Amino acid sequence: MDSPSRHAPDIDWRRRPDGSDGRERRTTVLYGRPHPNNAAGGRQRIFGLYGQDIVHFRGWTFILGARVDDWNNFDASNLCTPVSGTCTVPSQLFPSRSDLAFSPRLSVLRSLTHNVSLTGSVYRAFRAPTLNELYRSFRLGNVLTLNNPELSAERLTGAEAGLNISSFHRKLDLRGTFFWSDIVDPVENVTIDPAASPVLRQKQNVGRIRSRGVELDAVFHVNQQIQVTAGYGFTDATIVDYTVPPRRDLTSWKRRRTGSSSHLHVASALLES
Repeated sequence: MDSPSRHAPDIDWRRRPDGSDGRERRTTVLYGRPHPNNAAGGRQRIFGLYGQDIVHFRGWTFILGARVDDWNNFDASNLCTPVSGTCTVPSQLFPSRSDLAFSPRLSVLRSLTHNVSLTGSVYRAFRAPTLNELYRSFRLGNVLTLNNPELSAERLTGAEAGLNISSFHRKLDLRGTFFWSDIVDPVENVTIDPAASPVLRQKQNVGRIRSRGVELDAVFHVNQQIQVTAGYGFTDATIVDYTVPPRRDLTSWKRRRTGSSSHLHVASALLES
């Protein structure tokens, strides 16, 4: 007999001031003399509403979920207070920004036998740019990375399909999953002027990244206290639909456009007392 559906609503609220007033302060001392004091940052508030429903129907299990996120950035600025001399870059007040994201998800489970089942899911997700990426520049060695207050949120569309097998009276569990994802407007470092000193880079949305891969997992239950696990993962990622801006050195991006693959092997043992 099919069981009734189950509902699971949820509310999420996050506030990120990144400090007492949301700003990072830096004072540089060169040759014993203090240079201008910079205070850069802002405030970010994210409000999310999430709901999920589980439905069982004739051997099928459907999990339907959706999340709505409203994120707001405000009180953002880059202020320079001269300690000695003048500021080379004028102070900036950034306008408030807001955006709304809808992230649905559908998962399906089908039990073929007591030991074999199929799974599948399609989903969307998003990531808002952080305060550091939007408003704070930083320098590491001879590389200066600029902030970008015009960054857009990253948005992901993905799908998965898998096979689960249990054998030896459920002592051995085998899982295989194929996944595909497409990220629009991923945030990456882009070199603007490689000949400058320091080398100039900036956070930018670079178009689209497409990833495909497979994950294989095996779990062997020796007894109730000991289990041994092994896993393998393969991912092939490619940057697509990226228009090279004028006067940009993107040699590394050209190499990556042809795709990059990675292999991951994992093995572990767990002892529960």
